Amino acid sequence: MKRQGPFELDKISEKRLIAVLVVLAVARVASLGAYPLMDTTEGRYAEIGRQILSTGHWVMPDLAPGLPFWGKPPLSFWLTAISFKCLGVSEFTARFPSFLLSIFVVWLTGLTAGRLYGRRVGFYSAIILATTGLFQGVAGGVMTDPALAACLMLSMTGFAFAAFDLPTGRPRLWGYVFFVGLGLSLLAKGPIGAVLALLAVFLWTAWRREWKKVWRKLPWITGAVLMLAISVPWYVLADRETPGFLRYFLLEEHWRRFLDPGWRSLYGSSHECPRGTIWLYLLAGGLPWSLVFGLALGPLRRRGFRARDAWRDPKIAYGVCWILAPLLFFTMARNIMITYVLSAMPPLAILTAAAIRTVAAGATEGARPRLCSAVSLGAAVAAAPLVFLLAAFLVLPRAAKYYSQKGTAEHLFSLDPGGTAEIMYFSKMPYSAEFYMRGRPENIARGSFQELQEELNDNDLGYFVVPEKDEKEFTRIAKQKAVFVAKAGNYVIYQQVQTPPAK
Repeated sequence: MKRQGPFELDKISEKRLIAVLVVLAVARVASLGAYPLMDTTEGRYAEIGRQILSTGHWVMPDLAPGLPFWGKPPLSFWLTAISFKCLGVSEFTARFPSFLLSIFVVWLTGLTAGRLYGRRVGFYSAIILATTGLFQGVAGGVMTDPALAACLMLSMTGFAFAAFDLPTGRPRLWGYVFFVGLGLSLLAKGPIGAVLALLAVFLWTAWRREWKKVWRKLPWITGAVLMLAISVPWYVLADRETPGFLRYFLLEEHWRRFLDPGWRSLYGSSHECPRGTIWLYLLAGGLPWSLVFGLALGPLRRRGFRARDAWRDPKIAYGVCWILAPLLFFTMARNIMITYVLSAMPPLAILTAAAIRTVAAGATEGARPRLCSAVSLGAAVAAAPLVFLLAAFLVLPRAAKYYSQKGTAEHLFSLDPGGTAEIMYFSKMPYSAEFYMRGRPENIARGSFQELQEELNDNDLGYFVVPEKDEKEFTRIAKQKAVFVAKAGNYVIYQQVQTPPAK
């Protein structure tokens, strides 16, 4: 007779599991417009989408008029521009494509887990992924990572359905799905998507010694042609439209970014970390479920499960190799971010769900699993969305005062309702300033004494937005030609003093 623990997974109906997923989706979509776009990533990428609509440059999007953005391929920016065109320009519509892509990843995760381990584990996997801390944050972020995650998930699902003996039908077709995902990943973030997917497949094939089976079941030659047909035309057109793009993109954004810890992009600073930080990022990004997975290992070992069993079970081995791919690839890299482990979140969710169900199934009378007494699944499911909702409605709007130019834009619009005055940033202009002011601001580089003097002497009405740290230098140059009018976050706004015309 089974003992009633704090949670009885098998007692939960599928309708309730679907309801949980719906509630999670509604909670996340409700937060999409609750806080301003943050610098630098969100402000930059949202502005690129807005520039596509403004300039019509779909092949090579602009970061600012006349300034092509060579840092990333355009898939995410295309989706943002389409969202703006269909629904209008706002914080909500900027984040909406990432939300839809994340829903797609959750669905594919549940589908894959359901075919590998059964429908119930599929539902658990989808819920676990949707409530993982890193995934919650990225699911509404204006960035390229959700698009890459969706493409990688498509590839890994296609490979699993093609290579495993699953009742999916037409494995050859799923093999083409694998290559479609690779082609789209090249448009989402460049070669890194194909590298991570192929590395995971290579590790699993070598681990399982399935070379002949994998070669036979996947259309490697025609699939590779399909992958290149999806991605290569854009690279050719982009380099033709803006010569030098391919050299910069491949040499700087990939080769030197990986090897040089002090490397600096044209568009921002590096993210230098000690080697091996990617493993800590997995633990942190996977919370609370990385902790739950660790707690589940004890009961599994007591039930006779050993590490060598992962070698024997092709499904477990596939999940492990899938997780290991980004970890091994980025272990020696020092210029990394926590979003680099996003591709490991779906397999972590699948293995965690399988482990939890195995532990719960062993909760017999007098043998209640310690996992049940150590953590409540209900609390774990609620933790990430609750924390993020609190952050979205209480913390992030306040943080935006210092990490977004929305407040500055509102001040300026109230000072200049007609929108005729010039707006000039003294020092580097944040990306969100262009987004919220619809391209009106101009930038005067710090130290450009002559340019600033010319602007002060032209006698046109204008406003200068100055970082607090540069205010002394600005006032020294401006003297009596600009007066303080407002403060917005860590910026101050000065209005140009107009000189009366000589009689």
